[in-house]
Amino acid sequence: MTDHATADRLSRAFHQCFIDFTASDDLFAEDALFDLLPPMWRFQLQGPGAVFTEQLRSIAEGPVEVDVVRTLPTAAGFVTEHVE
Repeated sequence: MTDHATADRLSRAFHQCFIDFTASDDLFAEDALFDLLPPMWRFQLQGPGAVFTEQLRSIAEGPVEVDVVRTLPTAAGFVTEHVE
């Protein structure tokens, strides 16, 4: 089980990706799964953070603010919810 401190640290770094569209090389595992549910649609990506941040950059429409609702540790990482 991922400990709360690690899940919170990774969650903060993950949410920063939505603000500046960058991710450190060690943030995501090669098999990371991104399952995002913006209003009215859904997309899933699997792979390193560069794929994810490029997708975010391509759909961005201006400055972004992110409020983290909650982050829950899981056996292999974390699940997080935020409002953008």
